[in-house]
Amino acid sequence: MKKILLSLLLAFVCVQVYSAVDLPLSLSDDNVFTGGNSTFDPATGVITFGDNYSPGVGWDFSSLMNLPGNNEYYAVKFVFAEEDTVNMLEIKIQYANQDPAKGDFYMGVPKESTAFLVPLTDDVVKIYLQSSNWQNFPSLNDTLANGSLKYPDGIIPMEDYPHLKLKSVTFLAIVPTEKEELPLTDQSANSMDFNAEQKILTLKTTDWWSNIGWTFDPVLNDDEYLGVGFTFAQPVPDLHNFNLIIHYAATMEFNAMEVGINIPAGATSSLFYFARPVDQVNFMMQDWEGYNNANYPTDVYFDEMYLIKKGGAGLKNINVNTGPVDVYTILGVKVRSHVEQADALKGLEKGIYIVGGKKVFVTK
Repeated sequence: MKKILLSLLLAFVCVQVYSAVDLPLSLSDDNVFTGGNSTFDPATGVITFGDNYSPGVGWDFSSLMNLPGNNEYYAVKFVFAEEDTVNMLEIKIQYANQDPAKGDFYMGVPKESTAFLVPLTDDVVKIYLQSSNWQNFPSLNDTLANGSLKYPDGIIPMEDYPHLKLKSVTFLAIVPTEKEELPLTDQSANSMDFNAEQKILTLKTTDWWSNIGWTFDPVLNDDEYLGVGFTFAQPVPDLHNFNLIIHYAATMEFNAMEVGINIPAGATSSLFYFARPVDQVNFMMQDWEGYNNANYPTDVYFDEMYLIKKGGAGLKNINVNTGPVDVYTILGVKVRSHVEQADALKGLEKGIYIVGGKKVFVTK
């Protein structure tokens, strides 16, 4: 009977809960894990990747009954204290319902990045950083210019391994949003043409330098604009390296840079969430291997083309003085009875609690 009641309680909580609060992660959290020889320093945020092609440092949520996921958070934001210098850095996610044959989802982080967002599509079991550097990861077989071994004593100094300085990691809570249509005009570049009335992008040739898109002046502030989205009237045709490129504007602190995502064949929509202020959004045909040469011209048919803007309603803050509540752990164990909301979380250990029927995260 207790198990049945607990199941009913958890089911009720899952239905009622909506969190409008970001969930920050820390290298001091109890669920931080490392893979192999990778290390981290919570005090400085420095992560050293001691292994290649294996998890470096991340967070494991598998012990929680209620995993963080896309029903509450739209993305995870990584912010680096210094520009990323790691070759082939990846952010990887193990989802609760992923296909085991395909392995963990991943996104590559461009060098020189200072912030990066990963959109969520399911409940997260693990999220972690990994080096997948096939070019120049330190090896005991490395040699110097004269042919002698670089590490004759069989030891690679820690400073020779790739490392980065992490500033923050945050699950970004879902907030009210609205669509703002992108202005459409006919455009023509060396590699493509865009018909604004019909919303057709005609790809004519591969060209790494020309593009079609939008320039924003003033820049799109990432506090107001969360991202950009596209839906396609027909599935995207079989193309190689048809990419959406985002140009982050230069700031007083960091240089301008480009990031992008591939739009795969068969896609019916594409979203990109901004990590920094944006001054350009472009489409480019970067088929450097020439796979598409026999298929030009190729048309891409759009339906919606829009910016994702925070809704005018804003966030609603919960009044912490609205009367006494009971406090439960995520397992359904009551830890406090009939306490004022302002005092409900005082002194509790880190974890997830149910306060007055709402899920709350204690992070310190």
